Amino acid sequence: MKNKLFTAALLFSTTAFSQTNYPIVDTDVSNYFDNSSIISAPTIGQAFYGQDAHYNGNQPSYTDNNDGTITDNVTGLIWEKDMGSKINPTDAITKADTLTKGGFTDWRVPTLKELYSLILFTGESEGESAKYLYIDTNYFNQPIGNVSIGEREIDAQTCTLIRIESESTAITNLEVYPNPSRDVFNVSFVSEEIQSLEIRVVNLLGEVTFTESKQEFIGEYSKQFDLATFPKGIYMLEIETNNGVVNKKLILQ
Repeated sequence: MKNKLFTAALLFSTTAFSQTNYPIVDTDVSNYFDNSSIISAPTIGQAFYGQDAHYNGNQPSYTDNNDGTITDNVTGLIWEKDMGSKINPTDAITKADTLTKGGFTDWRVPTLKELYSLILFTGESEGESAKYLYIDTNYFNQPIGNVSIGEREIDAQTCTLIRIESESTAITNLEVYPNPSRDVFNVSFVSEEIQSLEIRVVNLLGEVTFTESKQEFIGEYSKQFDLATFPKGIYMLEIETNNGVVNKKLILQ
């Protein structure tokens, strides 16, 4: 299964932390079908009622961060925009370890479920040809197979990374809003165990704009960070614990 992940679609992305309860992105399907064709929307009690398009979940939504990364507004993941040329699994891991795009240095190869969240089920292929890609091409640059060297268009392989905090930090429910913001960021999280914390906001040069220490802290933390007097751009919220550092990207507009 892992090899299939790399040959079908390998993407790099970034997020503040992993979650066991995560939002599911909708399929983007709006057409209705019978056994052979597109039909008008069936109503309750009619044949073919209850298919995908009848149910509207978390519709796909993205933000271009204009730094080579794309934020998935449903899952919170931040993905690399340009998926680049084909690489093997070992090179993908190396890329994750060395990538600094968007000001992040803690990228990783995403899980299959994370990759699955990018799929648009409105995509279509005709035999070996790609008709409509199974990803939002308004935000992502996904190359297709090179037919000039004997590949099929559907032999596409893509690559992008995901960053994530250490699961041993015992920091959960991290929320930052609004983000992007023009001035104030509201930050909250929960420390699940007693630990010493260092909370910092730094710019991409590593200069600290805010720092606070919490000794033997447990429970909910909540604070407003006012960056109205600082230059517009990208900042990093860093929560340093006894076992690692949790990072969250802040966008000051």
